[in-house]
Amino acid sequence: GGNSISENVGPKHLINKKTVAKRAENMLWHKLPKSIYFRRGSLPIALDEVITDGHKRALIVTDRFLFNNGYADQITSVLKAAGVETEVFFEVEADPTLSVVRKGAELANSFKPDVIIALGGGSPMDAAKIMWVMYEHPETHFEELALRFMDIRKRIYKFPKMGVKAKMIAVTTTSGTGSEVTPFAV
Repeated sequence: GGNSISENVGPKHLINKKTVAKRAENMLWHKLPKSIYFRRGSLPIALDEVITDGHKRALIVTDRFLFNNGYADQITSVLKAAGVETEVFFEVEADPTLSVVRKGAELANSFKPDVIIALGGGSPMDAAKIMWVMYEHPETHFEELALRFMDIRKRIYKFPKMGVKAKMIAVTTTSGTGSEVTPFAV
């Protein structure tokens, strides 16, 4: 008795534990990037972390629009002033194909970056993540990584250790995809 209420649940109901439903499922895991900068004008501060970490070669992955409108220049100018060599891959299109991603991975293999910077929305972010895997672990088959699974703890394929050759940084230009803070690519 007394377990139901006839109004919206509010702060006054939190005192009596009987009236609030108990969460039945515990969170499995939660993974976030080491640093998140999210204020207007924070790009130079975020890039300073790249410089102070001692990175010398940066691959920027973006789309043609952001490249042509100078957004990639905002990153390359700061990095070049600090002596970081840069290369820009700007062939990512909306919903990039695996052939475009492989082309970017080939550039990464020839340029040998120690940091990969994804600039843009969900498509450049996701493409850069897959390029990063292909660069760090060329023996990995993307098709095996893309297998569907219901529970993250019951994956069929063991994901390789990342961050040995290069660090991944995401600079988002849109909000909504969440790709900049997740380890997944669509």
